[in-house]
Amino acid sequence: MDLIPVQLKECLSAGIAAAIADSLFNPFEVVKVRLQFNNENNSSIKDIVHQITKNKNSFIQKVYSLYYPGIFPTIYRGLCYTGCRIGFYPTIKSIISNNDEEKDRFRNKFISGSITGMIACFIFNPLDLVRIRLQRNPHEFNSTFHGIQTIAKNNGISSLYLRGSLPSILRATLLSGVQLSIYDSAKTIIISRYNINESIYVHIISSLISGSCAQFIIMPIDLLKSRIMGSNSSTSMISIFNLIIQERGILGLWRGFIPAVCRQGPCLVVQFTLLEKFRRDIFGLTYL
Repeated sequence: MDLIPVQLKECLSAGIAAAIADSLFNPFEVVKVRLQFNNENNSSIKDIVHQITKNKNSFIQKVYSLYYPGIFPTIYRGLCYTGCRIGFYPTIKSIISNNDEEKDRFRNKFISGSITGMIACFIFNPLDLVRIRLQRNPHEFNSTFHGIQTIAKNNGISSLYLRGSLPSILRATLLSGVQLSIYDSAKTIIISRYNINESIYVHIISSLISGSCAQFIIMPIDLLKSRIMGSNSSTSMISIFNLIIQERGILGLWRGFIPAVCRQGPCLVVQFTLLEKFRRDIFGLTYL
């Protein structure tokens, strides 16, 4: 492990942890995306799950039908996007902070997380685009790379980066800034207030707080992003926003929040506890 550069260790620990966590909770993401595209106001989570599993005979087939849509781009995205987003967070925080006291400032934590989220999101936007398309319709592409090739062939290479990029980048910037700054700050507050050592219990509590806050804040942008990326039309973000408000009111912007937060909270618990474990015990790094 000593031959591996520190920055690569940072990204690997974050990426592997995210790939494991995201794949475990993929069914919640599938249900959320299907809810966001469902035009029936009375459709519930139970209805969406029934739609996905109704033609499956065995329990294993039903579970598979919930896990499979978009699972591979989800894993690739975790390794690449989240790996870079969290992996570069300590480095950026050190760059914009002159000393340890400044590193502890919430503002610097938020800015650092926002920068890494914004850059990583743009670079790996094609994976996110294919992921959402497959979560909506698992038969649209044969594989992740077939999806990238098809979209590039039909709409041009630029569409891989420009389609849905505005809401996607806004979401990633907010998500990363809020998630990492709250997680980082929550750990610091819990440790100092209760005079305890950093442990898995601190990581779990901080993850739940971070995940719930972040998901609530980004939900409207997340909905717009899913609608744009999962559609073949060229409808603008403003048009989709106005349509949602007209059809469902302001609360319609939080459609899919329940499955989203049910995924985000537990997913972050798994992700951050694994991340801290990998950093400390496998790659020889300090806690995040």
